[in-house]
Amino acid sequence: MPKTPQTETLTKFLNEIESTAAEDALTALCDIPEYCTIIDQSGWPVGRPLCMKTKNNFITYLLVEELLGKRMQLLQNFREGLDHFGLVKLMQAKPDLWETFFVTNKQSKLDAETMISLVDPPLNLHDDEAKAYTFFIDFIEDHVFCTGIWIVVNFVIY
Repeated sequence: MPKTPQTETLTKFLNEIESTAAEDALTALCDIPEYCTIIDQSGWPVGRPLCMKTKNNFITYLLVEELLGKRMQLLQNFREGLDHFGLVKLMQAKPDLWETFFVTNKQSKLDAETMISLVDPPLNLHDDEAKAYTFFIDFIEDHVFCTGIWIVVNFVIY
């Protein structure tokens, strides 16, 4: 789990649950106000007790929620933004080329020419789409000094 101020208390709580060997100690942990908040906000079923028998399931549940659940909506919104601009289809057509944007261990250079090659205009564009594509290409060519990630983020936002 990423170490951030937001996850510090959660990490401490999970470590204490994992090291707890007695039912009374586990119950005492659950009575600590900051840990009560974590439990209440976790979505753990109200009728399901947190006890020695279920503590490993609870730890797994919290980790999945923290690492995946909280990020799914953000990822879905990001995908919808990409899809709104037709970039998802372009990425599916040329996945190897688009890796440059999303995989940090790639050594390929991302410059304006590469960016433009990734977004060849689809056939049969409507007037508004053709204008948007032209504006996009002009933007990239005018901002050659910018990094590719900056260009994508700004393109997706606007």
